Amino acid sequence: MRFARLALLPLFAAACSRYDVRLGDPPAEALTAPRAGLSRVCLARQAGVGALLTAPVRDNGLTVGATEGPSWFCWSAGPGFHTLTVEVSDAPPLELTLNGEERLIEHVIAVGEDRLVDHGAVKNAPPAAEALAGVGRYATLDGMVEGASAPARVVPGLAR
Repeated sequence: MRFARLALLPLFAAACSRYDVRLGDPPAEALTAPRAGLSRVCLARQAGVGALLTAPVRDNGLTVGATEGPSWFCWSAGPGFHTLTVEVSDAPPLELTLNGEERLIEHVIAVGEDRLVDHGAVKNAPPAAEALAGVGRYATLDGMVEGASAPARVVPGLAR
């Protein structure tokens, strides 16, 4: 019995997060064209393993959003080099060079094999992300506890 409780501990810990995520319809800014010179990056996660896991995503160290179960979100990014990481995942960092395009990224969660998959530049990133997630649930960070980074509206690119 003690072993069974210990085995379940990581599941309960993973379900708790410093981040409050609201799932619903995408905000208007997620569906309008990004400002001139900026890229729109959309990240989607399908249903599957770890459905209860809240997975905060960072771009160049700044928290840009989080997924929870099958969901998606978008952010704006300046031209240049970007490194995407997921806080509670063993997915290796994904490095991108952005220059004003719309980009679709998929967060795949699989036991011991998480990864961020770059689907490359797409014509309409928000509908593509919604289709990839399989549902119309847009993940919006409602609030974070003290000490967490504030979500960034535009992430600046870095020089190589």
